[in-house]
Amino acid sequence: MKPWRPSAALKKRRSKPLSLIEVSGFASIMVFLLALFLVRVSDYHDLRAIAVDLPQSHHAKLLPGANREDALRLNLMRDGMLYLEYERVSMTDLPAVLRERVKNGSERKVYLSVNARARYGDTKAVLNQIRLAGIENVSILTAEELRVP
Repeated sequence: MKPWRPSAALKKRRSKPLSLIEVSGFASIMVFLLALFLVRVSDYHDLRAIAVDLPQSHHAKLLPGANREDALRLNLMRDGMLYLEYERVSMTDLPAVLRERVKNGSERKVYLSVNARARYGDTKAVLNQIRLAGIENVSILTAEELRVP
């Protein structure tokens, strides 16, 4: 019979370390990423958002009326092309189109998104065409300037 030693008894009582890796969290993240990449992002089109690089300002205000469904939102691009919401409009047809939209129930206010690199002459011509339509209330949309702390 072996003599009793405290170190031998301690070794028997110690639990052995488990070397199991829990993979359920990792697997759930992988399934989510797989589903994310399988969804075709190109099928989604936000037609109200035509890309315009807005000029930045220090005191930009939120205008929730610009996001309304019946809002008159004009987008003037860098190359002088003009879009009313998502459809292209020529400069000469703009007053008639605006009058028609106002007659159909739109607010008598135009939200103008002008590209920061658009020519001033193009912007002035658009404002003149808006006035010819009989609309005096024009809001020019800007972006909040990023502040570096």
